Amino acid sequence: PEKLLYSPSNPRIMNIYKRLFIILLSVFPFTANAFIDIPDSIIIDGKVHELYGYPLEKNTELAQKLREILPEKVTLDGKNGERTYTTNCSREYVSTWEIADNKLFLRKIEFEVELYGKSGSSTTKFQWVELSKEKLENVFAQYLTDDGIQAKWVNSLIFTKTHINSDYKAGYHITTYEEVSININEGCIQEPLFITDI
Repeated sequence: PEKLLYSPSNPRIMNIYKRLFIILLSVFPFTANAFIDIPDSIIIDGKVHELYGYPLEKNTELAQKLREILPEKVTLDGKNGERTYTTNCSREYVSTWEIADNKLFLRKIEFEVELYGKSGSSTTKFQWVELSKEKLENVFAQYLTDDGIQAKWVNSLIFTKTHINSDYKAGYHITTYEEVSININEGCIQEPLFITDI
């Protein structure tokens, strides 16, 4: 029976192997991109929270326009470099948001670059670089106000998470997070709800 199990001359066994191979091929593309993206962040009352979602991606046209103007080549502190494409940031940028005067504002966009060492040096350095204010305001010109770029395209709930405390009790690792659920209508805050979760 063991010889039959691995025998290429057994059509029944080979059929099972073919089916397994097809299943693996169909599943692999979905698992290949199963990385968790670096989250956006949001400032609420001076406190930085991680966002569960990506408000900019709610407007695919704006998000695409932004990606198109992200520079491929960068010079920083006299070093040349180029934009990198990492598996943990498929959208190619990270946003920082802020709630001010009950409105949602986009404060900055950062992208990762690989900076090369000085001539003759093989050292490289990865660094997040902020997109210039001029380019940012150019993309979001229609949403520009005296207080900054108001995210008027956002009409949904957004969720945040902030780490509060980690502790060991009775042999268990207990982590406390503060979660905030915020209802937004045309870039204006409707009703924030604070939840503490364990």
